[in-house]
Amino acid sequence: MSSDIADLQMRLQQLEKEHRILKKKWERSNATCLQLEESTRKKESLLRQIIRELKESQATLEIQRRELEQTLTDLKGTQTQLIQAEKMSSLGQLMAGVAHEINNPVNFIYANLGYMHQYAKNLLRLVQLYQTHYLNPVHEIQTEAEEIDLGFIQTDFPKILDSMQMGTDRILQIVLSLRNFSRTDESDFKAVDIHEGIDSTLLILQHRWKDGPDRPAIEVTRDYGNLPLVQCYPSQLNQAFMNIWLMPLIHWKKPVPSKLINKPRKILTELPSRLPL
Repeated sequence: MSSDIADLQMRLQQLEKEHRILKKKWERSNATCLQLEESTRKKESLLRQIIRELKESQATLEIQRRELEQTLTDLKGTQTQLIQAEKMSSLGQLMAGVAHEINNPVNFIYANLGYMHQYAKNLLRLVQLYQTHYLNPVHEIQTEAEEIDLGFIQTDFPKILDSMQMGTDRILQIVLSLRNFSRTDESDFKAVDIHEGIDSTLLILQHRWKDGPDRPAIEVTRDYGNLPLVQCYPSQLNQAFMNIWLMPLIHWKKPVPSKLINKPRKILTELPSRLPL
């Protein structure tokens, strides 16, 4: 009996010892779990912070990308405008140079046409006096007059001079239009008559109004109002007018169905009655 009790006590002591060991293991395990949970919470918090910062960085990068794209678009537009402005400036300078080169010899011709008219008139009158008072010239003069067709020359020579006068007037008008269009000496902001600029531009484009194989002739109708002088950059305004009229003309170069060629089409360029200030 006593031996059984001793065995039970030993067994109880062993169980208590095992219990203490297991309790310590459980405490250590529980502490480890708590540490792991705390570490996990810290890592999750850090991960959420990193994700939030990444999203913010991504949003910032997207904004910067859009800004860069807009900047690039603006730069391309500015570059195109600068190129166009340089082209138009070069065109204006070219027109001014051409007008200057044409103006000098044409002015020389124009200044002498009046003398030519008078000389021709005097010579023809002298020939007529000879024909009136010498009805029977010598054979050599009569033969030469028939060979050169003197009668035709007397009729046609004044017409030729009149045609030369008209042609010279036309060239001077074109030169004046080129000067008015380019206005390289008037680059400042100033008050001008825009009707003068419109007329000059239309005259320069006059060859475009003629009929072609794919379109009929274009009739230009001017219906001007009573406008005061307009504050503007004259050369740039004239270039704008040219671009406005060139665009539909370029579009009109596209093939047109034959059934539409003879149908009238209208291009209207109109300014509002009240311009914004």
